[in-house]
Amino acid sequence: MLTSIILCFILFDLILLQRNTSINYSDPNIKELITIASTKNKTTKLSVYSIQIQATENPEKILKTKKKYLSKFPEERIDEIFEAPYFKLISGYYLDKKQAEKKLKKIKKQFKSSFVLKREVHINEFKESRNWNLNQTILHSALQKLQ
Repeated sequence: MLTSIILCFILFDLILLQRNTSINYSDPNIKELITIASTKNKTTKLSVYSIQIQATENPEKILKTKKKYLSKFPEERIDEIFEAPYFKLISGYYLDKKQAEKKLKKIKKQFKSSFVLKREVHINEFKESRNWNLNQTILHSALQKLQ
């Protein structure tokens, strides 16, 4: 009887200890997977950091800037977004603000007015951007090997 009571107390303590356990991962890829998994269970939206290259009311300027951007960063995806009355060029889907700021430093050399912004995107849009970037990297690598 006494053994059963002690065993119950030990099991109860173990259960309480497990609830308060927190693991901190430093690898951004693991953090990304955890964020996606936890977001998938709660909502279809995800907070990401992107880089806004330009915003203007003139769609021709957007097309010109997009062409220039793709000539400088051909492996990157850039999206045209219309939020009345502005057309915007947005690049990148980063879960980590530091990664977005690192990329911004490279972009700012060519596009001085660019900046990091936080926005909400559908989780499928985020996954699509990751697949697109992976495909572009593979394609770029294959083309370099052919040269």
